[in-house]
Amino acid sequence: MSKRHLQLSIGELSEAAGVSRRTIRYYVQRGLIPPPMGAGRGHYYTAVHLERLRQIRSLQDDALSLEAIAARLDGPAQPDGTAETPAAGPSALWLRLPVAPGLELHLEGGRFRISPARLRRLAQAVATCCRDIVPPLEGTETGGTDHGASED
Repeated sequence: MSKRHLQLSIGELSEAAGVSRRTIRYYVQRGLIPPPMGAGRGHYYTAVHLERLRQIRSLQDDALSLEAIAARLDGPAQPDGTAETPAAGPSALWLRLPVAPGLELHLEGGRFRISPARLRRLAQAVATCCRDIVPPLEGTETGGTDHGASED
């Protein structure tokens, strides 16, 4: 499995990063790491989460506070590797969902628990509504993209 498609349970992430499950949940709540991907019992963590936890541990070893770590890391990371969209607060996460060339749908991270399959359907619905004004993304019928996610 490639690093990009790594899917870890909270227990696997906890063990790999050397932190407790409770710490992982706390860091998500504080905005230091992004929320897990997926929804409900099917949620998972990625290599981005693991790397962020390793960065946090390294900075803690340098005796930095969580506030200083958050500032040094320039805010939260996106789980899918996309760029963060500037937002009102320093802990705001935004998921960028390409729909068609020149058209993106932005979702505030942590506000919605939505599976990759539902994200694809949302992108397809938006693309269908905008079919007469924008061409679809290459390789898709309706312009939606799944960012490499699979339906589980």
